[in-house]
Amino acid sequence: MDTREQLLALTDELRRRKAAGARTVTVADETLARLRASVRTQLAPASPPSPAAEVFEAPRPVVPPPPAAAAPRAAAPALPPPPALAL
Repeated sequence: MDTREQLLALTDELRRRKAAGARTVTVADETLARLRASVRTQLAPASPPSPAAEVFEAPRPVVPPPPAAAAPRAAAPALPPPPALAL
């Protein structure tokens, strides 16, 4: 069983226990140390990465600056007084 299959089995078991109501899981320190060592050996590069293997970063989009604040508008012309009505 390769590491991927082991991890899938582990996550399935953890999901099963969670569904059964388990709130915690005890894991021995030795087990964690072996897991870390296994991951470390699989992630260690066999040879230095080639320049072609470098991650390509997309250019950042050019965002135009926000428009300058508009000049304050002149006050609206005052309305003429209402007409006088006599009843």
